[in-house]
Amino acid sequence: MSFYDPLTGLKNRRGYEDIINNLSEEDNVSVVFCDANGLKTTNDNFGHLSEDELINKIANIIRNAFIDINAKMLHYYGYRLRW
Repeated sequence: MSFYDPLTGLKNRRGYEDIINNLSEEDNVSVVFCDANGLKTTNDNFGHLSEDELINKIANIIRNAFIDINAKMLHYYGYRLRW
């Protein structure tokens, strides 16, 4: 079973569950949810590859925003939740 999303390289739902299951009471936790609007429009007008490229660009922006704090990033999708 994979713990990583093949598109973005970020952890997926299984990776998320692994992080949650291995937290200790001493761990500090903050959660940031982001929703990317316009993905369907991008897909409809420019195709799947353009949508994938947009998702990767968004993932990289978010990854770079948190790079200094050793954040655990993930791409959690379904019900349109992302990262």
